[in-house]
Amino acid sequence: MIDEEELSLYREQKDLKRNYRDNFDKLKQAKVAIADATNNIEGMKQQIVFDFERWYAEEFEIPAGGDLGGLSSTLLTYQGGAGAGATEKDEDDEADAYLRAKKNVDTLHRAKKLEKMRPGGYKK
Repeated sequence: MIDEEELSLYREQKDLKRNYRDNFDKLKQAKVAIADATNNIEGMKQQIVFDFERWYAEEFEIPAGGDLGGLSSTLLTYQGGAGAGATEKDEDDEADAYLRAKKNVDTLHRAKKLEKMRPGGYKK
């Protein structure tokens, strides 16, 4: 048999448990919302960096497609390219190879940056 005091304590316990479960569910929902916001922030940061790098490359870098505007001989000199006897086609091929290699290196650096930004990411 349960007396009235035990019954009231039992009901209070049930109410407290229900309240706890409700608050715990709210906490889980808040954690999910925070994780989503954090992921959105990280994605936006990556997009800003990508957009800036694309803009910078368009604005200040050598244009892709081989049109070097007279800079091919300078690039080839620094890359150990063709000497004085090279044809214009050789210079363009080597300049294209240089630009492809530079793009690959830039992509690698960008990937490393993005990996560092991830929690528990790239550590060296």
